[in-house]
Amino acid sequence: MFKERANIINIVLGAILGFIIIAIIIKVINYKGGERFEWRSGVYTRPGNTVQVAECNFFHSGYWAYPVRKDQILNSGVENINYTENSKDNSFYPDSLKICWFSYTERKFYEGDFLLPYRLIKDMAKELRSTTKEYSDYAKTYPDHIELYFFAELLPGGKLTVWLSDRTKYLEIGKYQAKEVKRTWEIFDDRHSDEKPDKIDIPTQVALVMDQYPHTIEVHSPESLSLRNLDVEPYNQANWHLDKEKPEIPVFKNIPKNISFTWGNDQKEYSTECYFKDGDILSAFKRLQSLPGNNQMVLQIKVNDTNNKVTVSLKKGSTVIDLQSRFDAEIYERVPQKED
Repeated sequence: MFKERANIINIVLGAILGFIIIAIIIKVINYKGGERFEWRSGVYTRPGNTVQVAECNFFHSGYWAYPVRKDQILNSGVENINYTENSKDNSFYPDSLKICWFSYTERKFYEGDFLLPYRLIKDMAKELRSTTKEYSDYAKTYPDHIELYFFAELLPGGKLTVWLSDRTKYLEIGKYQAKEVKRTWEIFDDRHSDEKPDKIDIPTQVALVMDQYPHTIEVHSPESLSLRNLDVEPYNQANWHLDKEKPEIPVFKNIPKNISFTWGNDQKEYSTECYFKDGDILSAFKRLQSLPGNNQMVLQIKVNDTNNKVTVSLKKGSTVIDLQSRFDAEIYERVPQKED
């Protein structure tokens, strides 16, 4: 009786061991270490074609992919690439691309799910790893450790081109056609906003990003203090920073989303940031633009004499519209340092 039980246990253990060995063998076969490399992906658009990307996943079938940022607006080619948050290490090159974006230029959503030519990609990548000049002598010594990039270039009409690159040389993998789809702003559901994404009015969002209203910015602080820093972030994300060596403030065209600035002297500095309400600032610019006359619109920022309150208004001629901040503007104090 005892021997029979022992035999059954041995058979079961043997079967389990057999399954484990088979699983290890299958894993070793499927691992294909010679096909695993370092790579990263991203998406950009042709200059003048303004888009926002909800999804751009280069991946190998059955494997996960890192996402790109959903709140980044693209409109200036390879100078502004939306990269995945991390690189893939020791991974198969992608054989698939799933992508979805909104075109501000065309007011349309596009979506595509494409198979990529994996054999061609492997051959192209091998050639690029061995010929790249991006990594100097390191590429000659360790060609299989070179990180390559897969990019989707978005074009008008839902067209896109997929590239393999070392960020110096771009090799075309293929051209693809996405389809126009009906979507809501919910696809950008990690967007930093007080509003629910599905409640965002798309025509308003398009106007905030695309409409242009020439205006200047004036910062008025107490007489003993002066402007020391100014950052303007418009809705289209073409950010501007005050150059201390050339402190001229230009004429802006895009609607500002938020403005941060610093004022003070060598003994004390103050700083704050103003976030505008989407509908309010768009309405103000539209209203003043419609008024007769050629007066330049001016965004006026005024600091009171005790440096504890900031007011913002938009002015054209004698017409002034007060602008409310989305959040209560906190004012911070600090003592300037020599290394500033």
